[in-house]
Amino acid sequence: MAIYERYTGRDRDSFASLKDAQQNYRISCPDDFNFAYDVIDVLGREKPDKRALVWLGNGGEEKIFSFADISRESDRAANFLWRIGIRKGDRVALGRSEDGREGIFVHTRGFEDEETEIDDQFVFRQGR
Repeated sequence: MAIYERYTGRDRDSFASLKDAQQNYRISCPDDFNFAYDVIDVLGREKPDKRALVWLGNGGEEKIFSFADISRESDRAANFLWRIGIRKGDRVALGRSEDGREGIFVHTRGFEDEETEIDDQFVFRQGR
């Protein structure tokens, strides 16, 4: 069974037409759905060597990541966030520069509460 079928209850070939699929395709996820655990980690176990991502650099470099690689990196990121005190429900902002070389991580603990109006917008791309 393809992993998407766990959340749709249907095989893609069960639709009579593209229009049927567009009108009747539904995804049903449990309230505690977690993409990292429920999809990435499952694929990391079931298809560890299958290609998940191909990164191409501006200079023609290529790096291939398997589902096991992505699962492992997801675990590393989660463990990092846990070590610095991030817990379920905490708000964070993550971003990367366009070329992927520079990253930004902002833990929003200490920002104003939800009811507080903020005059500025957080902007990743300025000067455009």
